[in-house]
Amino acid sequence: MKQYVYLPLFILSFFSLLNCSASHLENSFTAPRDDHARLKTLTLMRTPHPDASLSTKELQQAGLGSDYYYSYHLLAMNEEKKAFHLLLAGIRSDNPWFEYHALQTMNLAKDAQQRGLIAKQLQKLSKNDQKATAILYTRAQLAYHQQEYEESLQHLQATDPLRLEALTIKEDANTLKILNNMHLKRAFWQNGVEELLLKWPLHPQFSEIVTELVDNTTSESFPLLPIVQAMKTMQDRRTRENFLALDALITTKATHPFLSYPTMVRPYIQLAGYVNQREVAIEQLQSALKHIDPSHPAYFEIQRANAVLHWRLGRYKTSVELFAPIISLATNNQDYNDVVWYYLNSLYRNNPKDFMDAIASQKILIHQEASWFDDLFQIILRDFVANRKFAELEKVHNLIIDRQASNQMRAQYGWVLARAMHHGFIPLNRARMLAYLQEATLDPFSYAAFMAATALNEVPVALHNVHRLSSPLLQEENDLSAILEIDKTSEAFSSFASAAAVSKQPSADLHLLGFIYYGLNQIAIDKSIATRTLVQTDTLRLLARALDEQGEHLQAIRMMNRARSKPLFQPDQGDLRVLYPRAFYEEIHQAAQSIDLKTSIYLGLIRTESGFSPEIQSRASAQGLAQVMPATAKDMARQLRIPENDIDLSDVTQNLLISSNYIYWIQGRLPGLYAQLAGYNGGPNRVRRWREEWKDLPEELFIEAIPYAETRNYVKSIVVASATYEYLYNNETPLLVISHIYPSFKRTNTYASQ
Repeated sequence: MKQYVYLPLFILSFFSLLNCSASHLENSFTAPRDDHARLKTLTLMRTPHPDASLSTKELQQAGLGSDYYYSYHLLAMNEEKKAFHLLLAGIRSDNPWFEYHALQTMNLAKDAQQRGLIAKQLQKLSKNDQKATAILYTRAQLAYHQQEYEESLQHLQATDPLRLEALTIKEDANTLKILNNMHLKRAFWQNGVEELLLKWPLHPQFSEIVTELVDNTTSESFPLLPIVQAMKTMQDRRTRENFLALDALITTKATHPFLSYPTMVRPYIQLAGYVNQREVAIEQLQSALKHIDPSHPAYFEIQRANAVLHWRLGRYKTSVELFAPIISLATNNQDYNDVVWYYLNSLYRNNPKDFMDAIASQKILIHQEASWFDDLFQIILRDFVANRKFAELEKVHNLIIDRQASNQMRAQYGWVLARAMHHGFIPLNRARMLAYLQEATLDPFSYAAFMAATALNEVPVALHNVHRLSSPLLQEENDLSAILEIDKTSEAFSSFASAAAVSKQPSADLHLLGFIYYGLNQIAIDKSIATRTLVQTDTLRLLARALDEQGEHLQAIRMMNRARSKPLFQPDQGDLRVLYPRAFYEEIHQAAQSIDLKTSIYLGLIRTESGFSPEIQSRASAQGLAQVMPATAKDMARQLRIPENDIDLSDVTQNLLISSNYIYWIQGRLPGLYAQLAGYNGGPNRVRRWREEWKDLPEELFIEAIPYAETRNYVKSIVVASATYEYLYNNETPLLVISHIYPSFKRTNTYASQ
């Protein structure tokens, strides 16, 4: 028995070791945190002060990515060197954010010395962490700078494509791979470089890549070198002389470059357009076409470009003749839809009858991405309403809209045809009318859906969940004990803190939320756009709510609209309150009362004009909450006896005073609120002329006939917003506000639901 005397001790020691190992493993993948240090960090980062600073030690103690996000604050203060060293210190195996540290440190590295520091820091990582995709990519970059191209490629080949995508560096990794192959002169390396440089829009690093080509290749090994150099010169300085120099280079080649490199045609015609040299470009394209027939691989690209340039110059008859034979030559859905769009547009502009004949032939089919054609179908809808061609509009609907158009277009056509039938412009048919109204609800958040639901005496689908409350959820593990008291003011803050505390590998969603958590709102907004296909709907909802809580209503609306574009999104009450905020409510309510305007309508106008941003200024110089033009402000200020030097359109009270008086002035010149709203945007004199021209059209169809798309959409946006405000905050049906805007709008028994 003596040989077993130490067995219990051995077993106890073994399990203790296991527990220690497990504890060590857990700590190495769990974000370190000191809540007291984090509170100090958050207080500073959410209300930045130029004289305040945090030490690396404090930030590392705070944990939850504090040091990573603080580096962005340092960059905003032009402290690049401090940011670099802070990030460098964070490339550690006990820091779950080490991948983001490595990527950002490499972005900031200015020279070989700093890259050397990164290489040394990477060596300190555990063997497992050195296999992380961001670290492999960083090593690939370092090897490339050291001219170790084979090694760089090896690191790239070991990366995980899905993780590259999550880190938003997939395209960068592909570019690095192509550049490595260029230096190694691998087989077909020229094809990769062509893929980078000969496309539109031009590669973000176009100039840098061309410079590297010039330094490392010759025109013998890469015949396109002089041409891409000329393209770079043209891109850097867009002048007629630089374009003609590029064109001359193409002309002097023994074999026309377009025949060997058809992808360069698209950037070529875009550059021609910048300097009004489309005629010169057409001559060049026609010169290339003389040497080939439709069976040549380059024929489609060259003839397409030739047709596009004729279309740009308004030669629609010629562009019809050029587009027609190449429709069948398109090899992918994108090119097919592109050519069909130009062909149909050319047909319609040249002769609407030819357009009708073409769609009646049933030979034109839309291949996926039906929204590609929305702008064309919108133009046709407006023109046919303006010319009272409702029977022809119904024919367009039956031939192509009903079966092939997007839900957005089907909804618009359905609504207009239902109203045309209601007003007797086409023969009344109860079943068809109800079908059109149902079709109008296919785009739930649209003007058409709101109007159709009102006609049917129903609540718009977009408002079905107006009384439901729910919390967006971040699909991550969480530790609720990590939520600080100041985090409880925001769902976004609470979600980030609880998830970041136990994150082993921060996801794209968690990474994005961190920017809003640490007071980096604009970066959160920019990165939400860059990662829009990767980020969950609820993450966008959280970001939108956080922006709304901080008074950034315009950005919050835009963020929630990104969430709304995701499949199956149904907004609840919290989401709708973000989409339709009531900022500056007392001031707006008082201004609305002064001119006998419903507050919900004035809120809708302000939301449409500025998204409740007092400091905003448009490209046309309209300013403030109600986007008042300076000239209008001066006229109204004189009536209000405000000295010109005292005009301040960024001041909420004054902006509302001036804009409400302008609305009051319009009220005396245009009958009907629908016309007054159109006049606020398009100008009262124009609207008076338009109303006279289409005086036989009912109010809601007159809006469809307005020549300016901006003014049409402006009125529609206010209608939807006003109806939503009434229902969301006052529990009033949309009919209340819609009948206020359109005084003659009535729901009839014809629309009664079955």
